[in-house]
Amino acid sequence: GYALGHMSTIRFLILCASLASLGKAVSAGQPTKRPTDVERGEELYIRDCAACHGATGEGSGAAGLAAPALVGVAWEKKSTVPIILEGRGDMPGFSAVMDKHDARRILTWLATQ
Repeated sequence: GYALGHMSTIRFLILCASLASLGKAVSAGQPTKRPTDVERGEELYIRDCAACHGATGEGSGAAGLAAPALVGVAWEKKSTVPIILEGRGDMPGFSAVMDKHDARRILTWLATQ
């Protein structure tokens, strides 16, 4: 009886140690902070804008459209955010994939370029 009970205790302790280390591994892989507005703005820009406006906003996107350069311009957020969300001319709106806060983050990132 002792050997079986002892083995069960050892198995239980091994299981507990394994579960404890798994919890640490999962929490270690989680982000420790939210991205800054500039970091998130860059992510959104790359995802939604770079194809037409170029990787850094220079206006030479792979889509081959005559999209204007966006860098070197002092964008007024109040009037520019609606353009990003609703579109203008050949540019589509992006309200289906972002909100006004994300649009502002893109403009914040562009100001750093």
